[in-house]
Amino acid sequence: MPPSPEVKKAAQIAYISTSASDIYIAGVGALENAVVTYEVRDSLGFPVESTPRYGATFAVNFFPNVNVGGGTAPKVIPSADSTDTQGRLHASIVSGTQAGVIELVAQIALPGPKIISSQPVRITVHAGFPDQNHFTILPSRWVFPSMDYMYAPYPRFTVAVGDTFSNPVPTGTAVYFHTQAGIIQTGNQDFRAYTDISGLASVNLLTVNPRPSVLPYYDNTALSGRIGGHWVYAQTQGKNGKTIADSVLVIWNKGPIVWNLKGLGPYVYPSISMSSFGASDTIGLVVKDVNGNPLCDGTTISVSISWPTSVTGLAFDCSGDFTTTRPFAVPNAAYARYPGNRVTNFVFRIVDNSTTNFAGGQITVTLTINSPGVEERIVSFPVTIL
Repeated sequence: MPPSPEVKKAAQIAYISTSASDIYIAGVGALENAVVTYEVRDSLGFPVESTPRYGATFAVNFFPNVNVGGGTAPKVIPSADSTDTQGRLHASIVSGTQAGVIELVAQIALPGPKIISSQPVRITVHAGFPDQNHFTILPSRWVFPSMDYMYAPYPRFTVAVGDTFSNPVPTGTAVYFHTQAGIIQTGNQDFRAYTDISGLASVNLLTVNPRPSVLPYYDNTALSGRIGGHWVYAQTQGKNGKTIADSVLVIWNKGPIVWNLKGLGPYVYPSISMSSFGASDTIGLVVKDVNGNPLCDGTTISVSISWPTSVTGLAFDCSGDFTTTRPFAVPNAAYARYPGNRVTNFVFRIVDNSTTNFAGGQITVTLTINSPGVEERIVSFPVTIL
């Protein structure tokens, strides 16, 4: 017995596929539309026959980025369609100039009246033009050795590029880099000067000539007249051809290391004494490169103390910015480009933890300043126990 004609009528709208789940803001040179395909099925779950054709309308809900006003919303083309010979419907979502999420629903009005609807299909609209407020250049190191030491890998500079909606720009957005000193990669995709899926583009700075030691290859004011600091720049193109740019100041270290204890002047050894079982006065240490700049990240200051092994019960340590068991390490931080406490200026005290009175004796304090790629300095001085 053949099925009832009612069984063969449209009963459901099934989602089949979307050509893209992400589309981009109109005009950025990336994919701007997505085609959504539905299948109209009968009550048995089979595609409806070629006749009669069922007319459908498409309802679009758009949930824009509410923090950025203006622009045009996406739209659906066509706003209505009818089933083809396979019982399928097609709708094309076309982006506008607003970012957000599109929700598309297909509906068919049947006699009765009755309306059947599809499940919502969601598509994201994002990745607009580069925006100045969302463009940032960051170095892998803020302070690093100069060409006197062929450091590898070279310092790396990464740009994060976002649009006005705070989303990554389209993959492959070109970023142009240039530098006040040295040579920096750009252009060729082998150098990754094009954004990836996260909106990031990265290149290397080659620490070769010209050095940031003569004008115009260094900044004459940013470091209070000290040489060694220069700017690295990155730029791209925003909406309507607007230039989007950012820059960062970095420093090349140059040896030798210059040290100063107790404010006595460079390379002058102090005379230090302390009471038995007590502690010394605070000792100031200033450490810089030959140009007066802070030493690069990874520089360590460690201290060791020696005393006569023939005397039992002696024990001495150091307190302050470093101890005999806790060296100080210069951080990789933007603030570490400028002289200051725990960057170039340190304080410590010698502490007598002995159980034996060592009055009249002498110990030796050794500071080791190790700046990879610049120099290692060893500074030893005696301390008299009163």
